[in-house]
Amino acid sequence: MKCPICNTETKQIGLNTFINKKLKLMECPNCELIMLDLDSHKISQVEIDLFYRNTKYYVEKGLFLNLRKAFSRLRGQYYKAGAFLDQSLTLRDLNILELGCGRGEFLKELQRDNFCIGVDSNKHYYDLYYKGSLIDFYNLTIEGYVSRHDLLYDDLIILADVLEHLSNPVETLSKIHTKTSNRVKLYIKVPNCGDGVIMQKSLKEPHISHFTTNSILELLDKTGFKAISMQVNIAIFLLVEKKPKDLNTLLIT
Repeated sequence: MKCPICNTETKQIGLNTFINKKLKLMECPNCELIMLDLDSHKISQVEIDLFYRNTKYYVEKGLFLNLRKAFSRLRGQYYKAGAFLDQSLTLRDLNILELGCGRGEFLKELQRDNFCIGVDSNKHYYDLYYKGSLIDFYNLTIEGYVSRHDLLYDDLIILADVLEHLSNPVETLSKIHTKTSNRVKLYIKVPNCGDGVIMQKSLKEPHISHFTTNSILELLDKTGFKAISMQVNIAIFLLVEKKPKDLNTLLIT
């Protein structure tokens, strides 16, 4: 199996359960990405989408925490997502899109000063968390929304605790790159699987990919993005923008 990020041949390091199936856990020796081998069991994106659309897993366990109020406490360090973004952005008068918005606590903090759209495939979320709110909620998969909707007017796209759930994050980020304006910023958060304790916790969740700092930066580079701000604790927090076009390309065009 080739690494989807750097195309290096991966090696099996174990087995892990996903959607009630034991799958090979593969590691890339180059970029450090650890991922499940979905192809060997022919697990399609449709099957994955159905799992997230129908399950109450996230409703019951509440994994999507309030990003503005929830603190990471490993080794006595505390990082706040809202504060992290406030260092680089003025969170006012923006068009904000959150893909994989979960319970929507972050959007509910932002909706007072911004126009907010939330997208999540879990069918339970609208009635539980969005009914009557000012947030435009779409009960769609991330891939479904990105394929069908115009992203040119989005100033900030939030992908918090999302990329680890996608069967093909390279394809998804590449589509986002193609469909957005040059001014767009992405806020990305993934578990820091370079930490052994966090990696073990990540393996217990329905995660397809497990990112280290190196592998997430390699993913951004491959899909045309670059990090302009990063913070690492139990999670990797990134504020991202598009890479400038190659100077030679600009001269030719």
